[in-house]
Amino acid sequence: MKGWYGNSVKHSLASRGIKTEHDKINLQQRKNEILNMVYNSKVGDVLPESIIYQYVQYLHDDEDAFVNGDLGERIEEFNEYKLEKIEISNLEIEFYLDTDKVSEYEKQYYKKMKYPPIVVRKYGDNDYSIIDGSHRVEALKDIWGNKFILAWVGVE
Repeated sequence: MKGWYGNSVKHSLASRGIKTEHDKINLQQRKNEILNMVYNSKVGDVLPESIIYQYVQYLHDDEDAFVNGDLGERIEEFNEYKLEKIEISNLEIEFYLDTDKVSEYEKQYYKKMKYPPIVVRKYGDNDYSIIDGSHRVEALKDIWGNKFILAWVGVE
């Protein structure tokens, strides 16, 4: 199975006892529920941190960013996230960008014209720091010249 799928207590499949095909099917169903909830949200909708946390986990290929990095901690800074349409020019990209990953995303988004919303923290009046989604932002800027992007914004 590609990817790793945990919950907000950051356990891997093995440590959560995911061993049987039935367990994997149940986990896949939960993943689909979370992704559908996030993707079907409208601007202005609010979701709890636990859903956003799982959503971001499902987007990543491995658990390294959560276990060895601080991605999970940054998501957990907020209790809720509100879906907003924000200006890309107001985003601060803090991390190294893998140009191969940006190119891969460009190909995906060009074909289906959809993308997973990014996750950000707001500071000041209209400035945002990206928690998750820097590669998506770069891909969208490159292929569409987007001025706006959908983002889950941490609610104070």
